[in-house]
Amino acid sequence: MVFPDILNYLILKKHKFAIVFSLFMAAGTAILLVNLWQDYKITPSRPKPISPEMLQPGIAFLQFNQWVEIDITGLQCQEMNSQSSEREKFINGIIDFLMGGEALREHVILSNEAETLVLVAMFSKEVTCREVRDNSPLRGVISRQTFERYSRLTEIDPVLAEYAYDGYIYNFCAFCGRDNTQIGLIVCAVLFIISIGLLIISIYLMKEKSQEKKIDIESLLNQTEDNSLLIQLGQHLFNKYYKNGFDNLTKPEQIIFMIDQLEMEINNGGFAQYYGNSGSDYAQDVPFALESIGASYTADLVRKGNSLFPNGLPPRIWPDRQVLLDNIINDIHDQLDELDNLFYEYKDPLGKLQREYIHKYKEHFS
Repeated sequence: MVFPDILNYLILKKHKFAIVFSLFMAAGTAILLVNLWQDYKITPSRPKPISPEMLQPGIAFLQFNQWVEIDITGLQCQEMNSQSSEREKFINGIIDFLMGGEALREHVILSNEAETLVLVAMFSKEVTCREVRDNSPLRGVISRQTFERYSRLTEIDPVLAEYAYDGYIYNFCAFCGRDNTQIGLIVCAVLFIISIGLLIISIYLMKEKSQEKKIDIESLLNQTEDNSLLIQLGQHLFNKYYKNGFDNLTKPEQIIFMIDQLEMEINNGGFAQYYGNSGSDYAQDVPFALESIGASYTADLVRKGNSLFPNGLPPRIWPDRQVLLDNIINDIHDQLDELDNLFYEYKDPLGKLQREYIHKYKEHFS
């Protein structure tokens, strides 16, 4: 099932779940929007130009994350042999899907000759030291490297362990900054609007469904004419089917609905019309429906009609069935005419049998 099918199923069939889902989605994107907006407001319009010397021990430079532009011409570069862990790749993949980036993370280590300054630079794609130097100065967000992250990175790639942790190891995110925050704001705003729209639609559909007109089955059963009962009930069931789908009918409603479609089409144009229209989408199940009300003779007629199709069963999908019927109609026309004549004899009193079945399962009709 593809995403549009899932969304359609949630909105049209599972209103309550869709409401809860959209509420969580709206709340989550709202929190992200607030956080991103706060970051955006404190982020300067241009990165702060810095030099490697400004990051040396004894110089108080970094207290918080900062968006900077740093000239790395004089720094040594060493490529780390591996990227993120599987868990980090999975999380990064989700983030990058939302942000429009790539799921890959590539680290390089930049250091001065004395190794009193170490930058662990992270990129959104595979890079070489040559490419990094060619792009100097680098723009990105720089922050102090925590010992916990240092320990995790050394487990991923022992290369970093060659540089002792002394508080002057920095993280450098080369794809972070004001531009990235802007993209995040736009994506979160779109998701927030979508979640609010989904919430409104779900609430509306649930309210509409709760106000859906119910049928008074007792009043219908009090009518003396079987045809009047079945016409009104058939129209009601068709409206429910059209609005909510076949699976949302109760089992007794499905049985009467299938028989109603069978009778209506055959009485208007015979078995050929029945199989040529959407009313026979469930023709494979109609014999069971007829057996359920006690109409065994008519059930056998439908089985014979179904058996005229290749493999003994008419396709459930209307266009497929129509194409197949067009190809075989000349060969089975006489057999269908014979079935029509036998059906019109009404050896099974379908009206009476349906009334009795409806009365027996009347609590299942609404």
